[in-house]
Amino acid sequence: MTAEKEATEVSVQSPKLDVSSEADEAFTDIDPQIERRILRKIDFRLVPILWFLFLVSFVDRGNIGNAKIAGMVADLKLRGNDYNTAVWVFTLSYVLFAVPANIVFKKLGPKSLSAMIFFWGAWIDDIKPFLLANAISNMAGIGGYNGWRWIFILEGAFTVLVAFISWFIIFPFPEDSKIFTPEEKTVLLARLKADGANVKHDNLRLIDQLADWKIWVSTFIYFAATEVASSIINFQPTILKGLGYTAQGAQVHTIPVYIVAASFSVACAYAAEWLGQRYLFLMIGMTSTIIGSAIEMAQPKAAGVRYFGMFLLTPGPDVIMPLLTVWLAINLGKGYKRNIGLGVLIGFGNCGSFVSSNVFLTKETPKFLTGFSVGMGVTLAATIMMTGMYITLRAANRARDRESQDTRAGFDSSLVEDLGEKHPDFRFAL
Repeated sequence: MTAEKEATEVSVQSPKLDVSSEADEAFTDIDPQIERRILRKIDFRLVPILWFLFLVSFVDRGNIGNAKIAGMVADLKLRGNDYNTAVWVFTLSYVLFAVPANIVFKKLGPKSLSAMIFFWGAWIDDIKPFLLANAISNMAGIGGYNGWRWIFILEGAFTVLVAFISWFIIFPFPEDSKIFTPEEKTVLLARLKADGANVKHDNLRLIDQLADWKIWVSTFIYFAATEVASSIINFQPTILKGLGYTAQGAQVHTIPVYIVAASFSVACAYAAEWLGQRYLFLMIGMTSTIIGSAIEMAQPKAAGVRYFGMFLLTPGPDVIMPLLTVWLAINLGKGYKRNIGLGVLIGFGNCGSFVSSNVFLTKETPKFLTGFSVGMGVTLAATIMMTGMYITLRAANRARDRESQDTRAGFDSSLVEDLGEKHPDFRFAL
C-alpha cells in the first residue's frame, strides 16, 4: 500500500522534461535558500495531498475485509471460498489497471490522477446499489441499507470528494507549474536530472534492461511482502472476530494495529535514510513478519497473544515495501532502466495478493493455518534472497574499490549519467 507511493516519488517524471545546460550549471552551484524554498513548496503543497490520496485508497482497499464481518457474507449468500474469489477478482483489476493508469498519468500530467480517482469512485458509487440490490433480500438501517453496504457508499463518496478537492491542489510538472519562479524551475529541473529524470543517449533496450537479476530478486521479495500485507488487509477483521470480538469490536481493534504499523514504518524509513542502510531495516521488517507469523501459526489459546501477533505481523510489510522500492531504484542507475525496473517491481510484485486470496481458506476460519504457513514460507524465502542480494552488492563494491587506476582512466566520469551502475565509480547502496 505505502509502496506504490514511494515508487511514484522515485520514478514519476515529465514526458516533456528537457533540462538545459543552464540547469546543469545550476546543480553544481545551488543556492541553499532557493533549494529550501523549492522543498518547502513541495513538502507543504504536494506531499500532503498525495499522502492523503494514498490513505484514502488504502482505506478503500480494506473495506471488503470490514464489510465481510458486518453482514456482507450472509446478505450476499456467499458460500465456501466465494469471498476469496471476490478478493481475487479485485486484486486482478488492481494489477491490470496499474500500468494503464501510469501511462495516462505520464501523458496527461499530474492532475489526471485526481480525474481518474474522481470518475472511478463516482462510477463505482453509482453502480454499487444497482449491482447489489438483487443480491440483498432483507435490508435494515438507514435508507434500508445494512451497515456493510454503507461502508462502501460513504467511504466511496468521501473518495470522490477528496479527488475533487485534490484537482485544485495538485500542480503540473515543474516546467508548467506556476508555483515556482523561473529561478526555482531551473534548480528543480537540475535536481530531477541528477536523480535520473533525463539521461543523454538513453535508449529503450527492453530485453537487456529486463535481464538485470536485481529486478527479479527484488520483485520476489516484494511479492512475498504483498502476500502478507494483502492477507492482513482482507482477513484481519475475520481473525479478530474469531477471537471473540463482535463485528464492531473487531473493526475497532484493527485501528491500534495500523497506527503502530504506520509509526514503525515511518521510523524505519527515516532511520534507513539517515544511516544509509536499507538492508538492515529490511531485515527488521522481515524479522517482525516472521515472528508474527509464528505466533499466528502456533495458535495460542489466549486471544491477547494472537492479537499481539498482529502487532508484529502487520508492520513488517509496511517497512519492507517502501524501503525495497527505494533500494532497487537507487541501484538501477537512471533513465529507462529505472522506470522499467520499478514497473516490474510494482506490477508483478502485487501479484502476491493472488496467493493470499486463495490460501486463507474459509473452512479454516479463524485460525487460517494454511494462510499463515504460506506467508511464513514466502517470507523466509524472500529473506534468504534479500541476504544474497546484499552480499552480492557488497562484494561488487569491494571489487570496484580494488580496481586499478588504469581501469578507471578509460572512463569519462561525466558518463556516469549514461552508464548508470555499470560505471566503475558507481557504488551500490546497501
